[in-house]
Amino acid sequence: ISKLSRDHMRYIEECLASDFHNSLIAAEIGKTLIPKLIENNKCELLCELIKTITKFRVNDKSFLKIEPLIEEYWFKEIISTNIDSATDFAAQDIYSIVLSRIKEISEKDEHAFSVSAIPTIEDHPQKGHIDEYEVYLIKLITTSISKLPNKKEVVEQLLNEELIILKRIAVYFMGIYFDELKELF
Repeated sequence: ISKLSRDHMRYIEECLASDFHNSLIAAEIGKTLIPKLIENNKCELLCELIKTITKFRVNDKSFLKIEPLIEEYWFKEIISTNIDSATDFAAQDIYSIVLSRIKEISEKDEHAFSVSAIPTIEDHPQKGHIDEYEVYLIKLITTSISKLPNKKEVVEQLLNEELIILKRIAVYFMGIYFDELKELF
């Protein structure tokens, strides 16, 4: 792990972006690489890896235009397995990465984070298709926000964003941390 560099992260990205079946690589990212990066305090490399695994491709031939770079099953597994430890370790960085990714996706597909695709922000059976890429991005950003000390600043920022999904996330946190954020109403 001490010899890993950004070049290795770029190589992982190239492997995931290839047409080669990437299940084995994705499984090892979640099972081994992310935990080892956290264990060895490799925040910069963890963030590079998060940027990579949250990347997407546009498929104009599909009804769902946006597809994760990693197969959806493995994306869900990686996030589900590592969300708490990763956000404990690098909540602010992960928040920034996922916020940028949500904006980038929304530029490519205006329906990606619609109310019909993601009816609720909180974990709830109505949260849309549980395996969807966008649902896990929302889960990743909300978990990151919940671990930030500067929630008020973040919620204010989200309220001022143009995207409805970001405003919905802000309102969700205003409800959870009402006493702390009530002046934003």
